[in-house]
Parts: sequence; C-alpha cells; structure tokens
Amino acid sequence: MIKNLIIDFGGVLYQIAPTRTLDLLNSYGAIKHTYNELANMQVFRDYETDSISSQGFIASIRDLFAIPMSISDVQIIEAWNSTLVGLFENIISTVRELKSRFNIVLLSNTNELHYDCFLPDCQELFSIFDRCFFSHHIKMRKPDTYIYEYVINEMRYKSKETIFIDDSMQNLEGAKKAGLAIYAVTPDTSVSDFLHTV
Repeated sequence: MIKNLIIDFGGVLYQIAPTRTLDLLNSYGAIKHTYNELANMQVFRDYETDSISSQGFIASIRDLFAIPMSISDVQIIEAWNSTLVGLFENIISTVRELKSRFNIVLLSNTNELHYDCFLPDCQELFSIFDRCFFSHHIKMRKPDTYIYEYVINEMRYKSKETIFIDDSMQNLEGAKKAGLAIYAVTPDTSVSDFLHTV
C-alpha cells in the first residue's frame, strides 16, 4: 500500500524552460554550448550541491562561455534565472489533494540563485508539503542513490510504501536503484494524472 510520495519540483510542479538560459548564454559568449553539454558540466553539479558559491558559479559561467566583461554579472544571473517560468496551472489544488491522501515531501535539484528567485512565488505551495528537500541545502543531488535513502531515513518512510515522481528518467532510475516505486511525468502525463492511477 502506497502511503508516501516524494515529488520533484521543476518540470513537475513548476514550469521550466532551460533553453532560454542556454540561448542567452550562447548569445553573450564567444564559446557556444549545446544543452547536453550544459547539463553535464561539473560546475552545475557542484553548484547544486553548494560546493561553490553563487559568485564562483557566475565566474565559471563567464569562463565556460567566454562571456566578455561588457556583459554584467546581473545579466548572467538574469539569463540563468530565465529558465524559471512559473507554477503549473492548478498545481496548488492538485498538491492539496495529494496531501489529503498521502504523506508528501518535495525533492528538488536546485541552487541558490534559482531558489531565491522562485521562493517568493512558491511559499503557499511549499507550505503544503510535510518537508521540502533542496539539493543545495542538503549538499547532495539526484540521481545519486544516497539522496533518496537520506529522504527515506529522514522521514522514516518505508521504501515499499513510497513512490517517487519526477520528469527525468535519470532521476527515476536512481530512485529505482534505491528501492522506490516510480511515476514518470512526461509531455503526455502530469502529476494530476497520477491521482487517477492510485
């Protein structure tokens, strides 16, 4: 019997558009990168686990894209945060319905700049959850199995009673390795659709 849900944030509860950031950074710099290159850069993993500061991250982005000093740090931050679109429609009522049926926690790979940007608009949403886990706060990130084990232990959940909901197959595979059941959010399915499966 499923009692607990661990739910991702970006792409599941909150709409994101990472290509906006990529397009802006590529337009600013002399060195161009693809989305896959961007996503797999070590600096992003380091930033999501708070291994480097925001200032160090901005400096790294400037170097990686060869962005000239005529582009300000503020412009780089605006480009970085341009991926953040907003909450999906009716998501607060959906999460409230999930909360009426399950224990729910949020688990997100994020970083200081994004967190500071989306937090003001998400206070009501976050207040519904039993607890919110952000990668840069707990210094670990998906899809590493120990982040799922950490959440399970912190919440005193049983793996067999828990489903992890995410839109990333890589993160879902990490959860499976940690012994969790999974539900994939895709372009054709949403977290709202999950309500009709349980």
